Amino acid sequence: MRMCRQVDGILAALILCVTMFPGVARATDYHVLFESRCAGCHGHSGGFAREQLVLGPNGVVGRSGRDLAPFLVSHAGGLSADEIPGLLAMFASQIESEAMFGERCRICHDRAYEFVRLKLIERDGALLGRYSGRAVAPFLSAGHARLTPDEAAAMTEALTRILRGKR
Repeated sequence: MRMCRQVDGILAALILCVTMFPGVARATDYHVLFESRCAGCHGHSGGFAREQLVLGPNGVVGRSGRDLAPFLVSHAGGLSADEIPGLLAMFASQIESEAMFGERCRICHDRAYEFVRLKLIERDGALLGRYSGRAVAPFLSAGHARLTPDEAAAMTEALTRILRGKR
């Protein structure tokens, strides 16, 4: 009985920390942020970024050249000053990736974000199959999906960024 009270106390303390200090508890996953706040109007983030945004000299801008950071402060309730740079970095990464996953991988796998979330892990800095334990980089480099060595390296990097919540 005493052990149950101690566990309950620890759980209550953890819940309190997570609710009072959410930024400390975990880093923002910008895919989740976009899905929850933006996808209802704008669809999938990668398609939106590649169709509606461009890389300007100072970062991601609208096709018209409009700076997005001030716009995102107030658009649809606005984003926090901490969220905007990460979201713009995710858009930049998606624009740069040129939809390789969608063109080469999605025929067999779900969307990149879902595939990574469900099927991959990172251990000791290496991207691995969650269930097979197989290292992704050499697997892709061996010709999976007929990727060239450069494409395999780019895909491994992109999948790793997604797993880390930075894309």
